[in-house]
Amino acid sequence: MVETGHKDSAQEKLDLLNQDPQTRLLTAGEMAECVDKARNWPSEAARKGRLISTSHAEETCYPAFQIDPVHREPWGWVSTMARILYN
Repeated sequence: MVETGHKDSAQEKLDLLNQDPQTRLLTAGEMAECVDKARNWPSEAARKGRLISTSHAEETCYPAFQIDPVHREPWGWVSTMARILYN
């Protein structure tokens, strides 16, 4: 029972995040479209430490907040944050 409650709580938090375009999690295809690049760009950028990724429901997702919507590129601080998170 506790595990189910935890899952429900986590899903509720994810649903709240996904209501705001800046905090929602994007699939690789959505992220690639957002920056007008090839579909493999998000995974390549994450592997090179230029993008933050996370896993959810067995899928790699990318938080939308790391993209500058005007320049359609990751904000300058994203690579620093990725290094902190992954090293």
